[in-house]
Amino acid sequence: ALDFGISKSLYDYLLILDSDTLALKGALIEELIQPLVDNPNVLAAGLLMYVNPAGINTDAGPDTIPYIHPRGCGINKRVYLSLESRFVSHGASGIEIYTEAKRKNIKYLAVDNISGLIKHIGRGSWHKKELHLGAQKISKLGVTSSIKQSAN
Repeated sequence: ALDFGISKSLYDYLLILDSDTLALKGALIEELIQPLVDNPNVLAAGLLMYVNPAGINTDAGPDTIPYIHPRGCGINKRVYLSLESRFVSHGASGIEIYTEAKRKNIKYLAVDNISGLIKHIGRGSWHKKELHLGAQKISKLGVTSSIKQSAN
């Protein structure tokens, strides 16, 4: 579904939130999208983690994969669509994307203060009665965007 949404979007830069992610502040859009506008060849912006080839979180190392988790991130649609790999619907959904990006030296940006912008409820929330849909939470915050277009 994530790949379908990105592929069909009319926008160049996309805010991605897991269904179990709460938006805590309106600055979320600017913090995750503005870095992509300012750096048009960057794939994603968000919380930088490291995973092993099996998608398990680990410390940074030569064989690890830098990984921007889709629980809350910005995606540059053009760069994403230039890759052969796509988000999948299970596990570490972006492992193939970030493995390819590492191999091709495609950059992504760490957003250090993301923990103050979102709250990830946790794994496996799909089974709960109530999903905290990010888009609904953002609209309740009355978010307005002040994204500035890059001169690049």
